[in-house]
Amino acid sequence: MKDETILKKAIEKAKKNGLDNYSIFEDWDINSHASIRGVIFSHSFAKAFWGDKDKIPIVRENSWKVHLSKMVLEPKPLRYLAKFI
Repeated sequence: MKDETILKKAIEKAKKNGLDNYSIFEDWDINSHASIRGVIFSHSFAKAFWGDKDKIPIVRENSWKVHLSKMVLEPKPLRYLAKFI
């Protein structure tokens, strides 16, 4: 899957999960590394994309923080997102 497709699908998933004020994510530029990072590393995006509760056995709340922390360490963070689309 291309990075642009991953990003579009991830934003759609976050919107469906209740991403508030998602209009700030509509002007992203797939060619701009800073623009992409601004979208996927945003707390509001992460909360909507992964939710506050997840199936991580040890973490019952704020699991989005766990995923966000893992994604930050990934050399290709969009590939990490793709696992959850």
